[in-house]
Amino acid sequence: MKSIRTLVVLANEHDLRLLATDAAGQGLHQIAHHAASEFSDAAVRYSDREGRMRNGPGPISALDRPTSERSQSRGHFADHVLALTEAQWAAGGFDQLIIAAPAAMLGVLRDRLGPDLAAVLLTDLTKDLLHIPLEDMAGHLPDLARP
Repeated sequence: MKSIRTLVVLANEHDLRLLATDAAGQGLHQIAHHAASEFSDAAVRYSDREGRMRNGPGPISALDRPTSERSQSRGHFADHVLALTEAQWAAGGFDQLIIAAPAAMLGVLRDRLGPDLAAVLLTDLTKDLLHIPLEDMAGHLPDLARP
């Protein structure tokens, strides 16, 4: 019987952990760990406040950003998370994918997930599991044992 290889992606706005298992009950091992600070474009910072101008007497008009710095940084890091996940998927010969991330990050990952990875996605969890020790991780991933 062929063992099922699972790639597990744990991400939040600041960190990414890629874990793998060969079969249910054999435990997880960490493949990679990356921080958002490793990618120069993941941190969006503006050098100044929003623009303001006065068009003569009357109210001041302000120029608001369409999205916040935090939201833009999250999107840039999500692109890196998915690129690293796709590269690991291509190199590793996995059968299924599990993604766990906090709600805001998971939403961005879902929106940007390519069709190839979406087809093998077993489950996505709205949980931040980055702080969980590796030996306790399987208990937090209920679908890990499902073929």
